[in-house]
Order: sequence, then C-alpha cells, then structure tokens
Amino acid sequence: MFTDKTQFDNSIAGHSIHLGALNAVLAAYEEMKLPELTGAEFISLVQQPEIVVFDKMTNGGAVEIMGMQVDKQKAIELILKPSGYEEMIGLIAAYKKAVNWDYHLHKVDIVNDQVVLSQSVIDAETEASKVYAKTEKEKQLFQFAQAVIGAANEAFGEGSPYDLGELVQNIIYTLATPTGTFLMPLEKHNFEIRYRKIVGFGSPGFNQNYRTGAI
Repeated sequence: MFTDKTQFDNSIAGHSIHLGALNAVLAAYEEMKLPELTGAEFISLVQQPEIVVFDKMTNGGAVEIMGMQVDKQKAIELILKPSGYEEMIGLIAAYKKAVNWDYHLHKVDIVNDQVVLSQSVIDAETEASKVYAKTEKEKQLFQFAQAVIGAANEAFGEGSPYDLGELVQNIIYTLATPTGTFLMPLEKHNFEIRYRKIVGFGSPGFNQNYRTGAI
C-alpha cells in the first residue's frame, strides 16, 4: 500500500478553496466581541447569521418588553446589532455567491480560532488516496520498489533529486494493463540503468525481467 500524494494534495486543495473567505467571516464575527463559536455554530452563522448573532447576544434567552415576551423573529428585527455586524453580513453574502458554497461549508471546523478543514474530511481523503497491492505479483513489485527506494535514499540521502516515490505509484498503476507490463517502459529502463549498481542487480536475466514487468 502507498498513498497517492498528488491525488491527496489535489483533493485537499479543492476542499480548501473557500477557507480564506470563511476565515474573513470568522474574523468579522470576533470583532463584535460576542461569545466564541463552535464549528457547528459557525456553519449556522453562515447559513442564518441573524439568528446566531441574536442567540449569542441574548445567551439564547427570550426578549421581553414591559414584561411581555417578544416574538423571536420580531425581536431579531428590533434588537440593535453590534458594531461590525453589517460588514460580516457583506462577507457572508459574498461567500454565498461561490459555487457549491454550502457543500464546502459543511467540511470545515474551527481550531485555534481558525476555520480549517475538519479532521473527518482529511481522514476520508487520506483513505481515498491509498492504493493497495492486491495480487501476489503486485505485492512482489511493491516490495522491489521499496527496496530500490530504500537503497537510493541510503546512497543519495532523503530528498534526492529523483522522484523515487513515483516509481512505486507507476508500478502498481501499470499492473492494471491487460499484459501486466509497464506503461512507461523507457522511463523504467532509464531508472534501472541509473540505479542498477546501487541495488546490486545487474544480471541480463534481471534486466530483461524488469523491463518486461516479469518481476
């Protein structure tokens, strides 16, 4: 098994495109000096800002005038809003012009006064980006690739200029072809020539088997 980092990064980037706008909304809310919001309350704030602000101002209680309880919707209209309220409403309105704003909104949480992707989203994308070796041949090729990467890292150090992780990805992916051979034989051949001496494989039989995907 390995993680397709490109797929993971692209998925996270797609989920994160609205975080800047949402953090601007949170900052505007905090300027009003109202009680802190939970992640769920922040989502409700974007959906129904008047109700959430009212509830935070009144601590969720009813409003009374001359001993008579005022209808909540009427009280929301009458109550004086905090300074900065209209600015926050403008930011929310701008955010709601984005495509699929509600879909992205439900993927966030608040951590350390910042709007971030929820851990459940990160966990789901981590699992979705995993690629598993299912057959015995895939497992053998995966182990071989891991050995090559380990030897290359030992020789060149971590962070060498060669994209070694891509070798593992290509090995597993290309096994989906009908023949089971590599999709990019030239690239794999060049890799073999470059690292053959490092990993200690150099026999003609090995070279032929490697190029044809027989091992």
